[in-house]
Amino acid sequence: LWHWVARMEAAGVSREIMTVADMLEQLGLPRDLPNLIVVARDDMDDELKTRFIAALQDTFEVMLATPADDPFWQTILDEGLYSLPDPSQFPSVVERWKAGTTDKWDQESIDGLVAMVERLVELAGPEAVGVERIDPDAYTTAFLPR
Repeated sequence: LWHWVARMEAAGVSREIMTVADMLEQLGLPRDLPNLIVVARDDMDDELKTRFIAALQDTFEVMLATPADDPFWQTILDEGLYSLPDPSQFPSVVERWKAGTTDKWDQESIDGLVAMVERLVELAGPEAVGVERIDPDAYTTAFLPR
């Protein structure tokens, strides 16, 4: 959602009337729930898993520290890792992503995500959400962000 809002605002075709954090709060949920989660398998080799997580954390740190107009971001577009109808909108997309990035990941975050799915299923039904419930054991705090 965050990237669509940034695109539409940058194009001048819409304006944000409520942030995701505000929406979560209105649903009675924590405002700082993560919007993006890395999904991995438990049977991944421990050494590979450790290296993967370290590389991912390093990447996020660099991305958060890199200004939105840095040539690094243009590389993402040039390599086809992300596309936009109007590439000039990308700095807005980057800033929106940075604003929604959290470094909090604890049991409260897991409980909040489970509660969010329960609330969305209650409001929209499992067909719209795509699941009837989420197993809290699908998440782990074993690999915390630095």
